[in-house]
Amino acid sequence: PMLEPILNTTYGCIVYQEQVMQIVRDLAGYTMGRSDLVRRAMSKKKADVMAKERHNFVYGNPEENVDGCVKRGIDPKVAESIYDDMVDFARYAFNKSHAAAYAVVAYETGYLRYYYPVEFMASMMNVYPGRVTEYIQQLRSEGYDLLPPDINESNTGFSVVVATDAAGRKVKKIRYGLASIKNVGEALTDRIVEERKKNGPFVSMTDFCRRMQEKDLNKRALENLIKAGSFDSMGGKRAQYLQAYSLIMSGAVQWQKNQMSGQLDIFAMDDPEDAQMGNLSEDDSRLDPLPNVEEFPEALRLSFEKEVLGLYLSGHPLLSEEKLWRSKITNITTDFYYREPSEEDGVAAEGENEVTLQDGQEVVVGGLITEITVKSTKNNKLMAFITVEDLYGTVEVLVFPNRYEESKELLKEDQKVFVRGRVSAEEEASSKLICDAIASFEDPSPIEKRRFYADRAERVQGRGAGAKPKALWLKLEGRESWMNMQGRICSLLASDPGNREVRIYLEKENLRLRAPECYNTAGSEETIKALKDLLGIKNVV
Repeated sequence: PMLEPILNTTYGCIVYQEQVMQIVRDLAGYTMGRSDLVRRAMSKKKADVMAKERHNFVYGNPEENVDGCVKRGIDPKVAESIYDDMVDFARYAFNKSHAAAYAVVAYETGYLRYYYPVEFMASMMNVYPGRVTEYIQQLRSEGYDLLPPDINESNTGFSVVVATDAAGRKVKKIRYGLASIKNVGEALTDRIVEERKKNGPFVSMTDFCRRMQEKDLNKRALENLIKAGSFDSMGGKRAQYLQAYSLIMSGAVQWQKNQMSGQLDIFAMDDPEDAQMGNLSEDDSRLDPLPNVEEFPEALRLSFEKEVLGLYLSGHPLLSEEKLWRSKITNITTDFYYREPSEEDGVAAEGENEVTLQDGQEVVVGGLITEITVKSTKNNKLMAFITVEDLYGTVEVLVFPNRYEESKELLKEDQKVFVRGRVSAEEEASSKLICDAIASFEDPSPIEKRRFYADRAERVQGRGAGAKPKALWLKLEGRESWMNMQGRICSLLASDPGNREVRIYLEKENLRLRAPECYNTAGSEETIKALKDLLGIKNVV
């Protein structure tokens, strides 16, 4: 009954931080100042402070003038239950004014997302450029197309245009922004848009170069505009434009000189191609001197898009095998991404600064190998760091020596692979994946769990194992130490597989844990030394 006047407006649920403050004041006799300390401890997840305040809340603290619930006639079990509710609430806590503001924003963005999905997603891509790949996949899953950059339609950022679909209907689509193309930049794209608005659309690459060559346009920017598909609407092929752009740009420079001097510079006649380009009239600017060559193969065209846009836009090498890919994976690469907290105090956005996956969790991802770095370990064995890209993003995978030797034939750039492994989570950073097995798309069976562990058992038995070895014990100060060091410990164990069980002792909680079988280790001298360096000599037995 004492909670009713505090929680009646929220139907008995604790919703606001102010309600926590009022509960500890009305039920346990806290002062205004001390009630705010409780709120702050909960919002900051300060376990030691919360544990101390639990006793004060239930039983009081005469030295600090806190009555406690028991003194005010509340059963200790009821008081404990109320405190548990407050702690549970604190995992996602708002103050009342903040909650009201968030509610308004939630309604507004929900309305815009539903009724103006194209405009909304275009805005999101402009605000969060690092998540463009995710948003593109979201759009495609909802049936919306993203149009490639276009020299006559794109703005500096992502924009909404009206296009005609296959059925002849007018539909809204998102046009890729020019400034998102590598080595182009906002200064040039702003001038492109300004010139287009002032003097009309560009009619050819020649026309574009003549009008833009004094406005920060350079060969690298022009080449990347071509690779991104920005000139596709001019009628030529990307292969043609890439062969001709240098000649066209030189001709535009010469044409500009002729315009400024008002006469033909006879000394420019040494190069007949430059002279020909320099003498083009205004009407000739509609024509581009394009060579008669075939378009690039799709794989090369897509690789150019990836090079200059950071993603595959008009297609993806995985799309042809998307059904197989989705049937084998448990997670996508963006599940490994670190999310910055959106609130300075880290309260309202609890969980946003964490990855979706837990440290040590077993997962399967799949995609293209886009980068490989091979390194030598201290004992001169080879290991690899590979980057795997799927339809949504990339993840870094650590392939330790034993796995490297087994799968090095698959570790090639552009190879499509599935990787089974364990998550290695880090503080305030994206997680990595520690490889347990790699398989090609042609033969995914090595990543299947039964096959993997059967193979592992055979390898362990093949080492001439006699009697089962004693367990390897690791002692840590407590649960917090274990959470902080778990990723590094698991990495060391994974690099030295064997049949020795691993046990963890948490001294503070007097708790004994048994590591999963997949962390069993051979307990080599190198591994033991590395663990002792990490935990201390006396803590590895």
